[in-house]
Amino acid sequence: METEQTTPPIPTPLLILSILVLLGYSLSSLAVGFHLSALVSAALALPIALHLPWLAMHAPTAGRWSLRTASLLLFLVAIGTFTGHLQPLTFWSFLVPLLLFAVWPLWVALGASALFIIAVLALATDPALGMIRHQLVPMLVLSTALTAIFVYLREYKAAQLAPLRRTDSLTLASTHDYLETDLHREIQRGEREGTPVTVVALQVDDPEPPLPKADRTNLIVRMGRLLHRTLRDFDSYYRIEEMTFFLILPVTDTAGALQTGESLCEQVRRMLSGEGLVLSVSAGVAGMNVADDTTALEQKALEALRRARKQGGNRVITHTESGGGRD
Repeated sequence: METEQTTPPIPTPLLILSILVLLGYSLSSLAVGFHLSALVSAALALPIALHLPWLAMHAPTAGRWSLRTASLLLFLVAIGTFTGHLQPLTFWSFLVPLLLFAVWPLWVALGASALFIIAVLALATDPALGMIRHQLVPMLVLSTALTAIFVYLREYKAAQLAPLRRTDSLTLASTHDYLETDLHREIQRGEREGTPVTVVALQVDDPEPPLPKADRTNLIVRMGRLLHRTLRDFDSYYRIEEMTFFLILPVTDTAGALQTGESLCEQVRRMLSGEGLVLSVSAGVAGMNVADDTTALEQKALEALRRARKQGGNRVITHTESGGGRD
């Protein structure tokens, strides 16, 4: 199964600056009559806005998929410009390779960029484009070269950091050794910034009869890849037992974490049913309270998980629902 690269969250001031620049360009384009350019720049501001912490909390996967949708729309816009239908947007079209490599896996972006370059070279000879066709090839070469440099630097950095990975090879989850340090850091950040921090303990309920070792291995691999694909870039997850995962969800309140836990459990159940396995999944959710340290917060989530399993499994409950204190 192909996996996607994860990137650290973009700083909020940079996101806000990018949005303001795009909206400013959109307004200035509208003022001088370039309506299509105004529309495209305003549309590109939306997926960037969806990466802001508050919006990301309420739409965990919308940012990534809105960027992917924008890349596909821009691809179609580029073809339209070179066929004479959307000529005012010609110079936007050279963002296509950069946007493709930014939001799609490497091989998908490589194939789509190759098709785009071939299409541009084929359409650039059309006399209907007028004098602008003489600028297409040099601009395409420049934009492609810059994109290639960015991609090379990204892949080189990933290769250099690979030996320092702290994840296990099966699930891509961080190991239990890093949980306490990371959770302590998120608790400090939450207290400093006044934002909520919630944790989730997720586990497949013990099947009867027990699964063979090969099936158990396949199960934890699929679960780890599902978490890797589904969680936000600034969330983190850890494998703390063979079939138990622990999630740290910054900037997320208990209600949001409960919804995330229920969604993940449903996705795991659906994935397992596709593999011919009828298994249930339980989860415990705990939110950070004043004076909570890493041990207390971790134990609250595990206690909620134990109570969920004790009540028959196949459910997600919070620490409060399990009989604990206020979250």
